[in-house]
Amino acid sequence: MTPDGQVFKAQKGNRGARQYRYYKAGRVSLPSGDVENIVRDTLRKFLDSDMAGIPDEKRLALKQVEYTDGLVSTMLEKVVYHENKLTLFISIVDLSYLAPFKTERMNTAAEPMHGFYISEDSKYAVAEKQIFVNRNITLSYHGAGNETMVFTKSENASVLIHALALGWRYKRDYERGVAVNEMERTERKNKRTIYKYLDLVYLSPRMVDAIMDSEVPAHVNLQTLFGIASKYEDFEKQEQAFFGA
Repeated sequence: MTPDGQVFKAQKGNRGARQYRYYKAGRVSLPSGDVENIVRDTLRKFLDSDMAGIPDEKRLALKQVEYTDGLVSTMLEKVVYHENKLTLFISIVDLSYLAPFKTERMNTAAEPMHGFYISEDSKYAVAEKQIFVNRNITLSYHGAGNETMVFTKSENASVLIHALALGWRYKRDYERGVAVNEMERTERKNKRTIYKYLDLVYLSPRMVDAIMDSEVPAHVNLQTLFGIASKYEDFEKQEQAFFGA
């Protein structure tokens, strides 16, 4: 994997008794589990696609393959990271590497090959996946502590929708007379964090609509949204920061 030509190297680290893996190049570090989930999901979608633009004999060979995790490193030539985007290069030149994964069952799935294109030299099926890098996530439903996580576009929108819902719930509880100190205890969040969620209640309706429709700009993650909400009260300024206008 390479960001702007630098080689991503697999690294291991420890946080207490917990060991974790990540990819690192220069100042870029991405958790391996999240990246690998995106890669596996992309390859499954490719194998289940109609493979439009791929010659018939190669399409037939690819449709006789059964997905396994071992297939990933064989099919995937490289993954490039650049500015909140992963670009995956799936090798489609010499398909002899597929022999160990061949099955008698034909994969008849033929979903439109949206999100993929064939490289100019016809060597690769290429997929570009927009990603969102979130740091210090504390959403319990995602099983996250204070760590860096990589989300897809829909996952990032889900995180933001969940945050909006928390903000409105905290506002409702506050208006019912629940003290912030009590929220600290029941929500297991400090006072500063609770106020961050409360700020989200006062975001521009246009921004909220974009989040609910999963149309979140690439530079916006949960921490970005907290920053916009705390810095700007004016809807126009919020929208400029959010949409990049």
